[in-house]
Amino acid sequence: MVLAIVAADVVKGLLGAVAASAGVNPFLKWILDSAIFPGLLKDWLFPVPAEDVFKVLESRITALVDKRVEAAVGAAAFERVKADLQGLGAAFADYANVVDLDERRYRLAVLLVQADVSAASVEAVPDRYLYLLTDALVVIAVAHTAALLDQVQQHPERYENQIALDTAAIRYSELAGRLRDRFLWYRMGQIAGGVGEVIEKESDRRPSATGEQKIVKFSAYDDMALWWMSPNKYRTEFLGGLETGWVQAVGMDRAYFEKKQEAAARVVAYGEEQKKKVYDWWGEHLTNHTQEFLHLVDWKGRESGRKPRDRTVVRAWPLGRVVAPDASATALDRIDLFLAQQMDTFSVSGPRYVQTYRVPGEPRVGTQSNLFYRADTYDTAVASIYFAARGDLRRAGDLADGLCIALEHDPIGGGRIVAATHATALLDRAEGYATSIFPADGATRDVGNACWAGIALTRMYAATRQYRYLHHAISIAGWVYKEHASKDAWQGYTGGEDAWGQKRAWRSVEHNVDAFALFTNLYRLTSEARWVAAAQRAQRLVKACYVPEGYYVTGTGVSDVLNAGVVPADVQTWTALAGVNPAGNASSLRFLLDRLSTTTAGFAGFKFALAGEGVQNEVTAGAVMALHLMGGDLRDGAEPYFDSLVRQQLEAPGTVGAGLVATPGVEAKTGAGLDWSYFNWPHAASSAWTGLALLARDDARANPYAPVG
Repeated sequence: MVLAIVAADVVKGLLGAVAASAGVNPFLKWILDSAIFPGLLKDWLFPVPAEDVFKVLESRITALVDKRVEAAVGAAAFERVKADLQGLGAAFADYANVVDLDERRYRLAVLLVQADVSAASVEAVPDRYLYLLTDALVVIAVAHTAALLDQVQQHPERYENQIALDTAAIRYSELAGRLRDRFLWYRMGQIAGGVGEVIEKESDRRPSATGEQKIVKFSAYDDMALWWMSPNKYRTEFLGGLETGWVQAVGMDRAYFEKKQEAAARVVAYGEEQKKKVYDWWGEHLTNHTQEFLHLVDWKGRESGRKPRDRTVVRAWPLGRVVAPDASATALDRIDLFLAQQMDTFSVSGPRYVQTYRVPGEPRVGTQSNLFYRADTYDTAVASIYFAARGDLRRAGDLADGLCIALEHDPIGGGRIVAATHATALLDRAEGYATSIFPADGATRDVGNACWAGIALTRMYAATRQYRYLHHAISIAGWVYKEHASKDAWQGYTGGEDAWGQKRAWRSVEHNVDAFALFTNLYRLTSEARWVAAAQRAQRLVKACYVPEGYYVTGTGVSDVLNAGVVPADVQTWTALAGVNPAGNASSLRFLLDRLSTTTAGFAGFKFALAGEGVQNEVTAGAVMALHLMGGDLRDGAEPYFDSLVRQQLEAPGTVGAGLVATPGVEAKTGAGLDWSYFNWPHAASSAWTGLALLARDDARANPYAPVG
């Protein structure tokens, strides 16, 4: 394909000197081996003079623009885009010929500014014509990314070069997806009037013994049927002469309505077929290429050899505590405000985690009070899902981006993500901009936290179609499957890794429910059968931990032996919410109501586990969601707990009038076998789960375990 050769020539011209003098580093090797540039390895290792390459490049860009764009785009937009592309070609040609390092740095700065302008100018092109710029945009994206990769290779000790490369790779991936979606919605608007319009026309009429009869013809039109040939309208009727046959001219006629329903169904099927054509086109011409750039977003851990410079990558602006809302605010308004404050405490914009607790007073030394600095991956994932369910994709995206940053900068890498970071800074300058780690359990990389991050990212991808989110969700899923799949009869996935990288051989029902949901989402998003098999592996373990008494135990020991002494609340509810074992839902939820309900400080709720003590609001919110969605008498049983959660926002000890405390008592204990506690402080996960439970009363899609649509 001509496009791939053009893109390869751009990168070859930029990196030829580096490859010849410094050897091939992993970034360069990936580009050499990638599907974008097949068969070009020998050309990279023996580069031709850059001058010849860029003369060819410049002429190809000119031909590309003249041929594909001029005939379609309005004069003003066309001239601007054409000038940008031609100027970019000239700038690359000049840059490739410069050998003086100081001059090269100066030229690169100018070049990158011009590349930014060129990419931005594409956004101004009308939706109808966007597909005509796909090939040209690949040239810009590859050239821009290659120039930054050149800097990473020349100065591997300067990590800010890698940050610039990461930013560019992510930007072009998201830009390509955004332009594709703009064109897709325009394209869908050209089919059947954009609303599924079916035109009925009477084609014949005759008298009969039962009354007058008629034949009705159904038509639907596609106003842009041959868009890949030209953006001009090519109106086509696509129902192919669908007619009723003789039907009653007056009154109800079943044959008429059946044919009308068939016409509507064929319009829907045609729309889906055309949508697939759009995705396939954009994949071949742009998005498959820009998605590959995300392989350049790399972090090789502390051994990478890169050192921080005198600059701050993640800035923090400590904020004063914002006052609680007034009495007119709804329960959801209060949760919105609390979670927004928790994610804005140390950084007001960009990728970040949500602060797990709001510890009263100033931070101080001590086992409990140092939780002021903690930010959990799980809490951040649930908060992202909540904001997305509320329609606040900006905040949901900032938290999802924080999860991406944590994955991209994990000190070990390979799809891993730590359990908790420092709320004050997502990246640790002292560790060469690796993910900051909250000691000591925050250094673990467990399957449950990882899968929750993956679930949040799949939901963000479904909402935004930004490929970065799907890419990282697949990375997480790959780590879970490759590193932790158990091979005994009960299958499932083991617990992850401890702070020293040692694998945990036990298996958790909760972790496997999370894995089941993540793999199910990936199958829904990619249609790849491997994710079905991966989900079934998790499902097998969950079912093995369902005991004859009608409830789930926490999981297994190091082999296929049940850990029957620990019975948590969440494994009764999350199994139901995820649909892992529908046959066990009713009995496990009744067990929850009978054995795990309790009261603390006058508020009804559920304790964390059978051996635990005190109401814990995170599991309470998950329980009321599961009970409500189960329906019947179980739905009625949820109502007192809904009321308790809402009242706690204003009445519970320790409340700030927004969000939910983790427990209305001084301390909620998880009990023997788990041995940690929740405290009477406002808590991100409890708040986000409560918000999702309240939303699920009206819309079951607020269930975070519901498969993405």
